[in-house]
Amino acid sequence: MTDTLQNAVPIGTLPIQFVPNAARRVLVAAEVEAVPEGIHRPDGREVWIIVPRAEPAEAALSRFHRVIPCDWSRYIPRDLPTGYFDCIIGENLLELTDHPLQVLNCLAAALREKGLMILAVHNQQYHRYVTALVSGRWIPAGADTIPAPGPLRFYTAASLTSLVLGCPMLDLEVCGALEKDHPDAFPLDTSGMHHRGNMTVGPLSPAEYPQWLTRRLLLVCTRNRVPPKW
Repeated sequence: MTDTLQNAVPIGTLPIQFVPNAARRVLVAAEVEAVPEGIHRPDGREVWIIVPRAEPAEAALSRFHRVIPCDWSRYIPRDLPTGYFDCIIGENLLELTDHPLQVLNCLAAALREKGLMILAVHNQQYHRYVTALVSGRWIPAGADTIPAPGPLRFYTAASLTSLVLGCPMLDLEVCGALEKDHPDAFPLDTSGMHHRGNMTVGPLSPAEYPQWLTRRLLLVCTRNRVPPKW
């Protein structure tokens, strides 16, 4: 299940450490500010970027082989070259679209067979997000934010898995924690309950508790042999 909000989205850091060194053609879907310089290594790698705005920063034009401005809350371009990229990596992508399955299908079609799709996705169960939503404050004070170009969706590991199962071109490899808080940030009492102000959460089982500490989820999929279908 996903919740849709019209608000702002925190910028994360693109997890480029998961991009294979052998990937020579990489497609990035992220704000330019979220993309570390290391995405261009090894030297000679061809890197394209899809940015969620009509007029990308001038800096993007010099950093990437091709810059594709796109309101990805509504669509992802279907004219991407089919079977071209070795790896696609993105963040805030599935959260900012009205049509997440169509986005996955468009991007999957641009991957070569056995190519990787790597996405960082905000976790609906993260304790700070839950607290902010319950209290009517989505963005915690002091958080870095960008204007959201469209609806904001939250996902859990289970809902992400279900989403990928609806995309026949992708095989799920990993769906787990990317960024986690220390347990001191979300302490439980002896009965497995958490108390914060007038909010009480729990009791949480040992299996449930780690989900409340997980800020972002890592989704990794492999492109299979199923041909694209629109």
